[in-house]
Amino acid sequence: MIVIDSGGKDSIRQNLYARDDLKLNPQEWEKMIKRFFLQFGNWCKAMKSSIYASAVYMAIVYQIPLIILG
Repeated sequence: MIVIDSGGKDSIRQNLYARDDLKLNPQEWEKMIKRFFLQFGNWCKAMKSSIYASAVYMAIVYQIPLIILG
């Protein structure tokens, strides 16, 4: 089972850490933020989508049959 929760500012901080400190591809990051802002009017939705997508990815990789997203 995977239980994942979006903690608001904590989740945003984690994503900013990945972008700024771990140097994960900033060009792709900016494209994703812009796309989500234009499509949904919310740039933070890009970060939340990353959180939820990672739960599904891990469930597939480790063959976990149940995911609870909060």
